[in-house]
Amino acid sequence: YDRMHCVDILDGLIKYFLGTLDTEIASNEIDAPIDIKKDHPKHYHPISTTIQRQRELYLIRLILRRFRNNVERRRNERKHRELTFE
Repeated sequence: YDRMHCVDILDGLIKYFLGTLDTEIASNEIDAPIDIKKDHPKHYHPISTTIQRQRELYLIRLILRRFRNNVERRRNERKHRELTFE
């Protein structure tokens, strides 16, 4: 479930590094296209991305919090009903 391809991680790191690089790059290097995915097999499909994983974790926490609140609310309602019948 927590697997990610190393190529995806390296691709993200390289994009981040190249996007924040402050040094000058030679003009012929700028014009050359960077095709990191050319070495992938044809059947290659990334398992997950960091953004997808973060979204999944956020939604898991959100659902769990709502579930716990619902259980607590029902427990309190049940206690309140029992006290009113006594």
